[in-house]
Amino acid sequence: MGVLTRGEIVAQGMATAGRDDLTVEARTWLQNWLNAVAASSDWQVLRRESQVTLNAQQIDVGAGSGGILERILRIGDEMWWFTADRNNRGRINVRDQNAAPIDRIQPTSITGSPASVRILKPSAGVARLSFEPAPDRSYLLYLNYQVQPSNMAADADVPWYENDETMIQAVAFKTHEYADGKDAPTTQAAQQVLSGLLNADRYRYTIAAGQNDVIYKDPKTFPRSRR
Repeated sequence: MGVLTRGEIVAQGMATAGRDDLTVEARTWLQNWLNAVAASSDWQVLRRESQVTLNAQQIDVGAGSGGILERILRIGDEMWWFTADRNNRGRINVRDQNAAPIDRIQPTSITGSPASVRILKPSAGVARLSFEPAPDRSYLLYLNYQVQPSNMAADADVPWYENDETMIQAVAFKTHEYADGKDAPTTQAAQQVLSGLLNADRYRYTIAAGQNDVIYKDPKTFPRSRR
């Protein structure tokens, strides 16, 4: 995260646009921008990993479910089951919700160590994991995921975003848009500056050493053997 507080970012953003009387509105603008940006890219600062209990064909995680309090935006591709003694483990193939619903139509008598999972979103911040086959015992489940941070509650809060300059520019842009109009040259110029800063931040803060260094093949063409 950056070092400036919400109050400092709002004040500097308004000052950049030549205003100091839109504090209430600017707090909302900044929060809405942060929420939208969080969902727009795979920010490393919002990445988490957890282990949860896997003892049913379907489990919910996120927003208080499955022991994960934070709201989940997306689940990563690396999902593993393992036993408590860690002597047995296996990678689970993560499948799209619209993939063949094998997990829902196969006989309930078929159980084993989970080989694949479909991810559904029953409500905001919650991911429903549906496994195939249904687990034959209680396992531990490793998963990595990206969270949606909680809204800030006070001007003393420091936002999760890692570049203060970009947040200041976001407030400046919205201030110009409010005061000057969406099509005003000042608004258009502020928006272009914000776009450039945001694109640079995506390069800086969404690419980490080791990320995307493995190319996963389409399991329909290259089926993964069960482990």
